[in-house]
Amino acid sequence: MAEDLKPLLVPGFSWVAEVQGRPIGFAFALPDINRALRKCKGSLFPFGWWHFLPFNLRKIPMVRIIALGIRKEFQKAGIGTLFYQRFMDEGLKRGVHSAELSWVLESNDLMNRPIRLMGANAYKTYRLYEKKLP
Repeated sequence: MAEDLKPLLVPGFSWVAEVQGRPIGFAFALPDINRALRKCKGSLFPFGWWHFLPFNLRKIPMVRIIALGIRKEFQKAGIGTLFYQRFMDEGLKRGVHSAELSWVLESNDLMNRPIRLMGANAYKTYRLYEKKLP
């Protein structure tokens, strides 16, 4: 999967946090390629592919934060908030005006609280329901 995503990766939107050379967390975001898909109207040919060239992907004004993970023993150290701040700083430098996080559980207060404190708002809620089948 990493190889497939490599062409979409924008430098400055992926980080690894380390303590004494040991990785303790990571985060990465990708341009929201749905914007490029809309521009090419669902067809790569004859000219839709143009919107997927690296210099065009870097102009997309929205990113999707795909993954953010922190080792359990460091989850309350504020590293997630530092990652969010880096996304904001890098995004503003690059003309990105919004970001979307998905698949963050409603009950994951360690991720949701800093997001709310930074002024973000939830505009979608995905829920998983469980029912035992006979």
